[in-house]
Amino acid sequence: MNMAIVKILLRDKVTDNMAVTPIEGQPIYEQIVEFLKSGDTIELDFSDLQICTTAFLNVIIGNLYKNYTSEQLKEKIKFCGLDMPMRERIKKVSDRAKQFYKDQESYTNIIESSIYGKD
Repeated sequence: MNMAIVKILLRDKVTDNMAVTPIEGQPIYEQIVEFLKSGDTIELDFSDLQICTTAFLNVIIGNLYKNYTSEQLKEKIKFCGLDMPMRERIKKVSDRAKQFYKDQESYTNIIESSIYGKD
C-alpha cells in the first residue's frame, strides 16, 4: 500500500471561503474516508476560511467517530491553519461525536423523548 500525506485545502472545497453547510461538507467527508481507507494521512488546512460552522464540522469530523477511534483519527488526521476559536470548536465537535457514538441508542432515546414525548 502506497501511503501518503494528503493535504485538503478546505477553502478550495467550499463556496466563497465559507464552510457553512453540511451539504458542502459531505463530499469532503467522503474524500477523507477514502484517504483513510487507503492508509493515507490527511492534513486538513483551515487557512483563509472566513466562516466555518459547527454544522459543517459535524459532517467532516464528527461523522468520522462512527467508524474510527480517537487514536486512529489522531494518528491519521492533522490540522493546520487553525486559530484558537476554531481549535475549541473542533474539540467540542469531536467530544460530542465521541459521546454520541459511544452510546448512540441513549442519545436517540433522549432526543425522541424530548421531541415526541416518548419514554
